Amino acid sequence: MSIRAAWRSTGMRRARRVLRQLEALGQDPSELLDAIGQTLVESGVRRLSQTNEGPDGKSWPVSRRAARTGGRTQFDSGMAGLAGSLTHRVLPDAVEMGSPLVYAAQRQFGGTILPKRGRFLVFRGLDEAGEERLFFARKVTQPARPYLGVSDDDAEEIGALSAEFLDMILRPQAGDGAGA
Repeated sequence: MSIRAAWRSTGMRRARRVLRQLEALGQDPSELLDAIGQTLVESGVRRLSQTNEGPDGKSWPVSRRAARTGGRTQFDSGMAGLAGSLTHRVLPDAVEMGSPLVYAAQRQFGGTILPKRGRFLVFRGLDEAGEERLFFARKVTQPARPYLGVSDDDAEEIGALSAEFLDMILRPQAGDGAGA
């Protein structure tokens, strides 16, 4: 699953300009795209394991379990589960970020889960007393809890990364002419 980010903010527009400049200079952008991808992965992990907020800064709807126990809706450790599955892939002129897990899109966009076989979904959970037990349901509807995307902070960081990268590329070239 991947999402394309719009070039909507100052930081993202700066990154786009840098990518165009790299192309004009005949430079390979893959190192910059890799750094951008890693930035996006780290933000996704942080949303899943710490903030429980979408890229837009809005808190996710609280799950029944979290409301009952006072915990967080999502509590991935960052090393396992959805957070641990986040990865990125550098393409010739873009970077994709996402998760290969089958439930990744369900978490991002929400939806209704229906039984594949039989009349009921069966899953483990905690009851009101905090005891683990089996639950049966004809369907479960999950609200969207977006974790993929570019926040304003991400966009600014990507813009700064891009400017630094371009500066590193141009600095040696500027020095070549000065010493001759």
